[in-house]
Amino acid sequence: MLPLLHNLAQVLDRESSIYDAVKSTVPTVEAVHLPPSGKCIFHTYISIRKCMQDEGKRAGLAALAGTPDVKMAIVVDEDIDVFAEKEVLWAVATRMERDKDVTIIPEVVGANLDHAGYDEARLKYDSINTKMLIDATKPMGLPFPTKITPSEGLWENMKLEDYVKDYKKGESAPYSFPPP
Repeated sequence: MLPLLHNLAQVLDRESSIYDAVKSTVPTVEAVHLPPSGKCIFHTYISIRKCMQDEGKRAGLAALAGTPDVKMAIVVDEDIDVFAEKEVLWAVATRMERDKDVTIIPEVVGANLDHAGYDEARLKYDSINTKMLIDATKPMGLPFPTKITPSEGLWENMKLEDYVKDYKKGESAPYSFPPP
């Protein structure tokens, strides 16, 4: 589902203001993206070149404070392309611990037109939201595997019958290569 056109028209302005807010706190910010999956308004992906252990969290907090509209900020390392949602979600799946890398901030003023907003008593619609920060950056000072991406040529030259027992060329496999 595509975001509304008025959200698309504002995305560059919103991304640049979030970038500036993050850069004032974490100067090594690399990129900021408001993805269509968050209606180009409610979610932001931020990549940083991490120099200190707490920079992922600080970058996310700056992004959430930079505009009332953003409800979720995901911070990743510079080797993750924030414009490729698969890569961002891969970092969330492989680089974070749910008990310490997720921060929930309840009862924060949010977007006036957000239908998920609530009032202080949570009895009716209003502009209060709960915001979430996910620090999906690698931990500093600990050994961590390097992200490896096989080349396109490798996938093209791979013969499935060399790896899958009883595979007959031309038959459909229960999975696809390369992975989506």
